[in-house]
Amino acid sequence: MVTAVVLLAGVAPVVHGQRPARPAPAWATLRPLVGAGDDRARDAQLKGDARTDGYLLRSGTANPDSAPSGLRVVAPVLRIAYNSALPYGLNDGAAWAGRGASALVRAGAELRAGRVRLVLAPELAVAANDPFEFRALDSAGHSPFASPFYVGRASIDLPTRFGDRRFARLTPGQSTLAVRVGGAEVGASSENSWWGPGQWNALVLGPSAEGFPHLFARTRRPVRTWLGEVEARALAGVLTPSIYLDAELLDTQRAFSGVAATLRPARVPNLTLGVARTVVTSIDRDGEFLGHFADAVTVWSPTPDGDARPRGDQLTGFFARWRLPEEGTELYGEWARSGTPRSVRDFFLVPHDGQAFTLGARVLRPLGAGGRAVRVQAELTDTEQSLAIRDRPQPAPFYTGLATREGYTNRGQLLGAAIGPGGSAQWLAADHVTRRTSLGLLLGRIRWNNDALYQQQNPTFLRHDVSTLLGARATYGTRAFDLRGEATWARRYNYLFQNGSANPGGRRTVDVTNLTFGLAVEPR
Repeated sequence: MVTAVVLLAGVAPVVHGQRPARPAPAWATLRPLVGAGDDRARDAQLKGDARTDGYLLRSGTANPDSAPSGLRVVAPVLRIAYNSALPYGLNDGAAWAGRGASALVRAGAELRAGRVRLVLAPELAVAANDPFEFRALDSAGHSPFASPFYVGRASIDLPTRFGDRRFARLTPGQSTLAVRVGGAEVGASSENSWWGPGQWNALVLGPSAEGFPHLFARTRRPVRTWLGEVEARALAGVLTPSIYLDAELLDTQRAFSGVAATLRPARVPNLTLGVARTVVTSIDRDGEFLGHFADAVTVWSPTPDGDARPRGDQLTGFFARWRLPEEGTELYGEWARSGTPRSVRDFFLVPHDGQAFTLGARVLRPLGAGGRAVRVQAELTDTEQSLAIRDRPQPAPFYTGLATREGYTNRGQLLGAAIGPGGSAQWLAADHVTRRTSLGLLLGRIRWNNDALYQQQNPTFLRHDVSTLLGARATYGTRAFDLRGEATWARRYNYLFQNGSANPGGRRTVDVTNLTFGLAVEPR
């Protein structure tokens, strides 16, 4: 952590030789976190055609191009989704992909003047928010739309539905003000970030929620040290509750403090190691977050016994990505833990207490000339908590709050993995890829809220709430834009743990078929 702070103070960046100047693009493009642009960038790294600078700590405005001073239009983005029966969406930022149609639109402008860069990229999210069957929370003082599974000491602001009307919200989106200071950048932003190597899930920080207002400091390029090339990020901001946690509007806020750093060892340049840590703390007023800017490196508070609360909701993660360009292959993993162990002995006794993890791989194999290739992706993520801990309290579900009521969320959506607390997911996808197109299939399985199942009466294996997914996807690229479409068939078994043969009283079994269609138009 100390290394990250030193790096941000302005150590000279690595210089990788002179390259011929390229003409400035007609418009400004933000680094994609998901979609066709992200796939293309990752594939180029896999082939050894592109460096990995900033990729495991990426955000839209980090590691900018070298355009001259002036005013440019930010390339617009349009994403549309439709769900036939139930809400479903992953890594869609400010959008709420409820039942029915939903959309997110982004546009704006960028101004560069010397060391200063201003990006205004607001986003408009709209959703039909059509009705669907859900379990309303019947608890005094709570909104009926609040999650029925996470109430009490370990709670979270994760609404089942965002009200009973059409949803529309104009947000600052990916807007950023950045100032270059030596080899670093400092500024203010509301943009999303993705920390870690995951393809479908980011354990510590990802784009599953609307970006939150924050101050930041970050390296502009890798910094060369005797260990290897290092990059770092530090964030301090304010998280906002949704209006669907309590019956009355909440007026409390939370401070977010986060730091992350990556190292590419000098002797193993295709290996990237990373660490990230975040702390979320309750505050009474927005301005108080400045007093918590260093919490990520100063707050190490074990979970107390009884009803006492720790000083903050803490997540600590470690990750690694190993590229094998000669084989067109990468392997990666991420491990995170909520809270802080009481001691080193405590950690080694139960290292799985409060853990979550991701393992994954990506392979790109050429198919002759013309840039054709086959791409295969695989990933598994698990945020479920182990029940094999008999001599200590059962760990709180991942992402729920012990120090805060809202947990690890912003405006009712998760800051981490989209599968949520108590979830697990397995993904497999294969695509035929050319320079401008891709066409492929994907398979997936998600188990929802499994920790909550074991708080229910009669929690048998027959009642797991599980989705199986089969999808097809395609991308077509023009000179300026990528057009991406996806269709997914999903069957959700025992929706909300409803299984007639296992539930007390013989209640009905509810299995739901959901069709999801997505369309995106994004800058190339």
